[in-house]
Amino acid sequence: MIDSNYKKIKFVLLIILVLNLVVTITKITLGMLTNSSSITADGYHSLSDGLNNVIGVIALSLAFKPADVNHPYGHKKIETISSLFIGFILLVMGFNILKTNITHFNSSDNLNISPLALGIMIATMCINIFVTRYELKKGKELNSSFLISDAKHTQSDVYITISVIISLVAIKFFHLPVYFDNIMSFFVVFFIIKAGIEIIKETTKVLLDTKLINPKEIEKIVLSFDEVQQCHMIKSRGYEDQGFVELHIHVDPNMSVLQAHRLDHAIENKINSELDEKLSVIVHIEPIGHEQ
Repeated sequence: MIDSNYKKIKFVLLIILVLNLVVTITKITLGMLTNSSSITADGYHSLSDGLNNVIGVIALSLAFKPADVNHPYGHKKIETISSLFIGFILLVMGFNILKTNITHFNSSDNLNISPLALGIMIATMCINIFVTRYELKKGKELNSSFLISDAKHTQSDVYITISVIISLVAIKFFHLPVYFDNIMSFFVVFFIIKAGIEIIKETTKVLLDTKLINPKEIEKIVLSFDEVQQCHMIKSRGYEDQGFVELHIHVDPNMSVLQAHRLDHAIENKINSELDEKLSVIVHIEPIGHEQ
């Protein structure tokens, strides 16, 4: 059975997709009417947000497929790989914008900017701010790394739109050189590249099975049981909403199988309760004095 979260995440992505398409069409059309290359470019950047939403729906359809014989741990890493893909998109986009700004730094355009055009750009910025906050909120509620990383992507669109508006206002009303918007864009590139690096860093941790929980926290919980003499070889990996823990404990050699079984479940329940996590815990029970 597909995880119920998938339907909720898919619904969020579809809402955001519609909003991103509205913003994209508005910016590209406005860019053509005003002869503003910066607005047009901003529109194509918004288009990338919509493409990410489409990728998300497809990827999450696979990520929430139930575990099978060949994939006993499920398909959730597909979601992580999709998030990693967004991170690389941000890096490529950031460096491309940087390259374009340097190449056309001294170019000048015959801009036709009106107060109405600026008002429309501000309206699209407000939509993007709403999308960012809504998607980030839902991402945290649903523990979706894809929604959270996609929200950061959309946030970069907000920064770009702000820089475009500031540069156009400065050029239109304060008679600053046209290349002023290029200068503002350099700051935008910094935020785009920073967001991309952060996403890649976080998703790589999952793909490399980086430690999820401090072993000392788990050891403290496990040693609180009187039956446990020692606890070692503690390992953890996974995601915020689905983690895996493996550990070894030493107990009295005379403990019965039934007692060991009950202790196993008690340890798992207490770890999940005290750490407030959804963890699959595997406890290797060994008789004291017989380490492996």
